[in-house]
Amino acid sequence: MNRFELLPCGDTAVSVQVGSEIDRDTCQNVLALKAIVDETNIPGVIETVPSYRALLVHYNPLEIRQRTLADRLHEITESPAAVEIRPRHWQIPICFDKIFGLDIIEVSERVDKPVKTVIEDFTATRFFVYMVGFFMGHLYMGDLPDYMKVLSRRQSPRLRLEKGSVCTAQGLAVIHSIASPGGWNSIGRTPVPLFEISSTPPARFAAGDLITFFDIDKKTFDELEKLVTANTYQPVYTEVQE
Repeated sequence: MNRFELLPCGDTAVSVQVGSEIDRDTCQNVLALKAIVDETNIPGVIETVPSYRALLVHYNPLEIRQRTLADRLHEITESPAAVEIRPRHWQIPICFDKIFGLDIIEVSERVDKPVKTVIEDFTATRFFVYMVGFFMGHLYMGDLPDYMKVLSRRQSPRLRLEKGSVCTAQGLAVIHSIASPGGWNSIGRTPVPLFEISSTPPARFAAGDLITFFDIDKKTFDELEKLVTANTYQPVYTEVQE
């Protein structure tokens, strides 16, 4: 790894700047750095939080000085230990029915593709989870088919998008973990919950995970939603080595 720039974030965190672009290689370097820092168990480090291109390292200033932490982080990045990262590849149901895909027709018109083609290409994509944040469990994923990367945000954001809404804009896709306002293009919805406070960990998915969606109809969505409510449905995943 290169010697990365460290930015102080108040007196209890530093941000390790890994790159300047949002791309998979940069994000994977961030995740590799997180794994190394976590395994190193630096005294005073409380938590590490990955984003698109940086790693935020929270620490207790009563246990370690910022300068000392910066020196340790530089040592780690200059002579990194080997780590094995085995991402999980999830299979997630999605319903594109117009009651859920509020913008699916408009999206197809804007990209000049039939709705059927948009759905086929979206479900054929293996998405990479770049980041979890904004809301608890809220997923930011790439990479969309090239022709969908031109989609911008909606001119008029919606005041409410339901939990599980799958939306696209700015070359990325998101899944809403809770009902919330949103300005991205809604194309479908999944019944799979992203965040359960009673679970360990509460967030089901993590940065670095891979997600493939499979198309379901409204009837199947309703059936799966009942199973989720009864806590008898779990999405499946496999571990992969890349």
